Amino acid sequence: MVLDQQIQGVSMLKKITYSVIVSAFLCQPSFANKIVVVNAAKIMSLSKSGKALQALMMKEEEKASKPLQTEQESLQAVEKELIAAQQEIEKEAKALQEKASLLSNEAKEALAKKIEDLAMKFEDKKRSFERRGQKLQMDAQKLQQKLSERYQTEMQKLDKTVKDTVKDLAKTMNWSLVLLEESILYAAETVTDTVITALDEKFTKEEAAKKETAKK
Repeated sequence: MVLDQQIQGVSMLKKITYSVIVSAFLCQPSFANKIVVVNAAKIMSLSKSGKALQALMMKEEEKASKPLQTEQESLQAVEKELIAAQQEIEKEAKALQEKASLLSNEAKEALAKKIEDLAMKFEDKKRSFERRGQKLQMDAQKLQQKLSERYQTEMQKLDKTVKDTVKDLAKTMNWSLVLLEESILYAAETVTDTVITALDEKFTKEEAAKKETAKK
């Protein structure tokens, strides 16, 4: 049994791609039609809000996966013990076969009994190992699902914040249409940095407000 395959649910968790979806929308009519684009991936990777979300998810994944990592290490140790036990059984069985003609009936029975006892212990330990391995895999899958749901919840919050920020900027800067840069072939003007700046200002104010609330 390859133990790494039992924990693939946890490692798969590290393949999550952080992105934010900003829907294109029409604002109120302005004096001049101005079409701009934003880069969602850049907003996610460079804004303070996006970085905070990534850091939060990494921290939660690390904390939640520690018990699984401990169990995985324990199972790896048991796996080595099983390999050693199997080798010992094979060694004793070979000795019995080679020395059968030289041993008394009592000696042969004692050696056969020893091999039988070793085999029984080996099978018991192997079954326990397999049960723990299956439980580890199920726990890893549950953890992946839990983290995925948490990520989606936090992403929805960030998505709303980004959309609200873009809409506010569109009204003050007379943007008539805002599109995702990832969905078009060419863009003459991108306002991604402007959006990131506005998001960072909002994030800084919210964090300061949280600290003030915590002091009270």
